Amino acid sequence: MDMPERKLWAAVILAALNDWWGATRRSQGDPATIAKIRASALRYFRSRDGREVCTLAGITTDPERLADIAIDLTARERTLRGDA
Repeated sequence: MDMPERKLWAAVILAALNDWWGATRRSQGDPATIAKIRASALRYFRSRDGREVCTLAGITTDPERLADIAIDLTARERTLRGDA
């Protein structure tokens, strides 16, 4: 797969992560809500579609780690440039 296609699939993952980061920010630190957000991310990254998109993007980490990133607002700051 060439680089433009990988970048496209990586953008799909970043868009999904951005949605979970937004929900995490809106949760105002409520542990129950954050647990639900992480569970949602984990379901996605364990799903066939989630695994395929990650593979196409060249992401080789495990679903647990990706679910942790989905609720880590500091990961958002390290990953996105500007206000995505």
